[in-house]
Amino acid sequence: MSNAVVQRPSVSSPASRERRAHFIERIKYARRMQAHFAANESALLRLAFDQCVEETGGPGSDFFDLEYRSMLFEIGIETNTSDRSVNRDVDQAWNLFEHYRKTARAWRSGDLARRHVEVIIKCGDPIVDDEVRAEYERLVLEYARENTPARTESYARRVAAELDPEVIAARQQRARRERSVRVRDLDDGMSQLVAEIDSACAHAIFEALRS
Repeated sequence: MSNAVVQRPSVSSPASRERRAHFIERIKYARRMQAHFAANESALLRLAFDQCVEETGGPGSDFFDLEYRSMLFEIGIETNTSDRSVNRDVDQAWNLFEHYRKTARAWRSGDLARRHVEVIIKCGDPIVDDEVRAEYERLVLEYARENTPARTESYARRVAAELDPEVIAARQQRARRERSVRVRDLDDGMSQLVAEIDSACAHAIFEALRS
């Protein structure tokens, strides 16, 4: 039996670094392709919606709702997706290609991930003025190309609030609609109460409980 020790290549060797660099480049390419195809899918959803509008006269017509629901159902069947998810994706596609076309182009070119696109739309939606929204998109898009979606979201919130002070009020209204209260039972007859409420109310309750 041989007692020879098997020599493993060092992870810091030139050959190892070259292999890792190759893998990373392939991963980057795969991610860009994923973004490209996801953006193309979004564009097709927008086209499908536009066709539905053209053939029925759009929302408010006698036939639009039936045709639109039929479209959602057919897409859902063919993609193993719920109607609700398809409807959400169609809404996002319409918003994207209507109000954030530069973002759509960046997504299609592979410069952004889906999550980047989602946070750009979400944080910019409260902005009503077209010129303000365009400036918001320009600033946030430049940042998003070089940063993670999480960092982009923080930056986008700040930019939107600076460009349009009414965004803060709209954000608070949405938070009130979406806030929730949860109770989790603990041992010894105790429970944990978790509530998403206005900051001022939260701090007031906190101080009252401590006093």
